[in-house]
Amino acid sequence: MMLKVSIDKEKCKGCQYCVLYCPHKCIEMSKELNKHGVNYAVFVKKQACTQCGICQMVCPDTCVVVYKGIGDEVYKRVGDTISEWFEGSKHDKDNDEKAYEWE
Repeated sequence: MMLKVSIDKEKCKGCQYCVLYCPHKCIEMSKELNKHGVNYAVFVKKQACTQCGICQMVCPDTCVVVYKGIGDEVYKRVGDTISEWFEGSKHDKDNDEKAYEWE
């Protein structure tokens, strides 16, 4: 069966929004800890998932990706690129203007 939801456990900060807002309770918190020292979200009920995308929308750390069909890998790569850019811009607080320059 194709994976419907991917959760980056190392980016997850354990806010539990995806768990709280999933209408079918397809996501739970792991008993293990990630690099942040928190229990991370895990996609568990694959059969119950309707790919509504609510988990992805409520995730403040963009670590949840919902796959909805052809081209999803492209969308994931674009999302990863945006996330990397955003993370980089947060680290460049000394020179905010440069963080938002287009090449």
